Amino acid sequence: MDRIDLLWNSFLITPKKAITHHQNQACMTMNAKPTYEELERRVQELEKRESEDKYATDALPESERIFKKLFEKKPLGYQSLDKNGHFVVVSQSWLETLGYTEEEVIGKSFVDFLHPVWRCHFKENFTRFKAIGEIIGVEFEMDVPNRK
Repeated sequence: MDRIDLLWNSFLITPKKAITHHQNQACMTMNAKPTYEELERRVQELEKRESEDKYATDALPESERIFKKLFEKKPLGYQSLDKNGHFVVVSQSWLETLGYTEEEVIGKSFVDFLHPVWRCHFKENFTRFKAIGEIIGVEFEMDVPNRK
């Protein structure tokens, strides 16, 4: 299958939404071969999308490097939780401040590290956080291991 065949097949697949809203027009479009201008426009759209994807792919390693540097080098403790409130990653500063090892934390629920009085408070606020994307002025008291 050459490039024109791929574009033609792609062009035929595209109008699915149009079938629902404008059935007669979509049928007419699907039965007629695209014009040279339509094919040219589609090629330009695909080339633009390919260029944008390449830019994003090329920029990703640098973005990850900067994020990792910020995450690891800041004097404040940071953690990342999954949608269920389980630790995905924690900074070294977080581990040192609270006295845990990475093995003790990753995969565990954030609730397990809170003082029992604060667990319900976290569950309520974490639900709000997931819904709106931020919570300001909410604090929690955490348990720290009793190590010497």
